[in-house]
Amino acid sequence: MAAGPSIGYRLNPQWSIGGSIFALYGELDQRAAVNNSLTDPGTPDGEIRFQQDDWDIGGTLGVLYEPTAGTRFGLLARSETELDLDDAVRVRASAPILVPC
Repeated sequence: MAAGPSIGYRLNPQWSIGGSIFALYGELDQRAAVNNSLTDPGTPDGEIRFQQDDWDIGGTLGVLYEPTAGTRFGLLARSETELDLDDAVRVRASAPILVPC
């Protein structure tokens, strides 16, 4: 999810510019069951869970050209954002062959 304010300005009847700053939020939550009966019969299944969230800040710049009324061409540049969604592993009730690192 990304949200943030933006602003635009008409330079003349044909050209406009604009920009924005945004906050980006991302969340990862994945689960996988571990079948422990293969390595240790009678042991209940375990779970591996990946859970992480992160924020980043970015921005956009744009230009709009209107050669005639009703005809517009625009270009938009968006900054690169990167969410750090790694190193969040939890292992629960696993057989001895799978142990937390």
